Amino acid sequence: MTGAEVRSVLASGTVLGRTILDSIGETPLLELPRLASAIGLPSGTRLLAKAEQLNPGGSVKDRLALTLIEDAERSGLEPGGTVVEATSGNTGISLAQAAAVRGYRLIVVASTKVSQEKIRILRALGAQVHVTPNVPHGNPNHYTEVAKRLAAATPGAVYLDQFHSTANVRVHEEHTGPELLEQARQLAGRLDAFVCGVGTGGTFVGVATYLRRASPRTKVVLADPSGSVLAGGGQFRSYLVEGIGDDAPPPLFDPALVDESVVISDRDSFRFALLAARTEGLLIGGSSGNHLAAAAEVALRLPAGSVVGTIFPDTGRNYLSKFFDPEWCAANGLAGLHEDGGR
Repeated sequence: MTGAEVRSVLASGTVLGRTILDSIGETPLLELPRLASAIGLPSGTRLLAKAEQLNPGGSVKDRLALTLIEDAERSGLEPGGTVVEATSGNTGISLAQAAAVRGYRLIVVASTKVSQEKIRILRALGAQVHVTPNVPHGNPNHYTEVAKRLAAATPGAVYLDQFHSTANVRVHEEHTGPELLEQARQLAGRLDAFVCGVGTGGTFVGVATYLRRASPRTKVVLADPSGSVLAGGGQFRSYLVEGIGDDAPPPLFDPALVDESVVISDRDSFRFALLAARTEGLLIGGSSGNHLAAAAEVALRLPAGSVVGTIFPDTGRNYLSKFFDPEWCAANGLAGLHEDGGR
């Protein structure tokens, strides 16, 4: 960008904001040609990823958090009040960012599966953090149950409940989905397949609902970790990827939106995250690696020249003590993952 172009952008006001919250959304859609070449995609096949890790809080959850806060304000959240949420980390970080700007007290509940990086960021942003055992749904110590009890016991507190909030779908149907499709059309002319996992279900359902209406020929593919039950039931088994999959379908998830499912192992999820770092310079999380591995599998199945898009939900900086650490990998059954550079 030339100096004149920089001055033009600054004059337009498009890069200006009153607070950090003004920089949420409108993330870039990136093409990944070096990674596509490294994994042997056919010539002309295009692999695209919406870089939600570039939101100021480091994840796609920034979009949801601001919407949850604004909905709570419209419903009577008092200035200086307390909000409570159950989180696998990213929604909590995004809420902590919004709460700091808007002047609210935040209480978050997360399980022991959540990385220490996320816990430390939450506390750095001023959140009060409660950590629970990593137990199944229905257990009274499950992080959602603990969050409900804390909200009920805290005078005036508002439990945001991302797992049931219609705002969780709405923000992605109204914003993320339209951004993704328009960017794909500008970059590649169309979008043949969209690949995404399910945590709360908000991103998947919101984007898929928009695509059903605006681009019905786009195939919608569920990416699910091996061990999760969302791609086809079966017995739940614990897995290492954070933020997607579950032992039961979340309330917002609509399986009728799924055209196809792809199940990805922990090893392949983390391998593709490493590949993104070492071929494209992108530091992404394990769920992003899961999405990327599933998108690559879909791209290999489709005819040469197809356009496959996915979403990178969060930054790899949340996992430097986990799969980016060879010692952690060795201790968790992933020995050798780093030896070949993720290839």
